[in-house]
Amino acid sequence: MAGISLRYISHDRGLEFENCDLDSPNVGDIHLENITCQRSKVVLELRGFENAPIHDVISRNCTFDHIEQADILDHVRRFQRINVRENGKLVV
Repeated sequence: MAGISLRYISHDRGLEFENCDLDSPNVGDIHLENITCQRSKVVLELRGFENAPIHDVISRNCTFDHIEQADILDHVRRFQRINVRENGKLVV
């Protein structure tokens, strides 16, 4: 099973990132194209911050089958699906 997960991880979990301000990261202009997934619990898990949302995400020409639950989108701006099918249905 595979899905796509994007979230910020804070320093308090013991992880260090060079030249990265995790209090207000800028994550955006994400393009997902021509992806086929046969089975997954969830297609997308995108979790941004209230003060630094994930932005400008496009999913295009993708097919996801046997998906168990809806996408998890927290603090995401300008998310667009173009010709995306989930469990056989066109998603808008």
